[in-house]
Amino acid sequence: MERFYLIVGHVSQLELLVPHGVRLVQLRLKDRPEQEIRRQIARARDFCAVHGAQLVVNDHWQAALDLYIWGKKTWTVPTLPLCVARA
Repeated sequence: MERFYLIVGHVSQLELLVPHGVRLVQLRLKDRPEQEIRRQIARARDFCAVHGAQLVVNDHWQAALDLYIWGKKTWTVPTLPLCVARA
């Protein structure tokens, strides 16, 4: 795992920085509706998969599981080879 990694509060920030070589990024979504959280997680998952980056989802473990991503406090292994980081 990378020693340092990017932490962003919106998927648009991730989309700007990952193409410049970021290999590990944490998406920290605070105070957003559940539908918006899931939309951003899915978008970040797909974007990271295309660019070969790993994604960590902070706090929203159920949405991460539902969308096949490891997140902080996530305890099961995803079944799809997507953008994966172990917390």
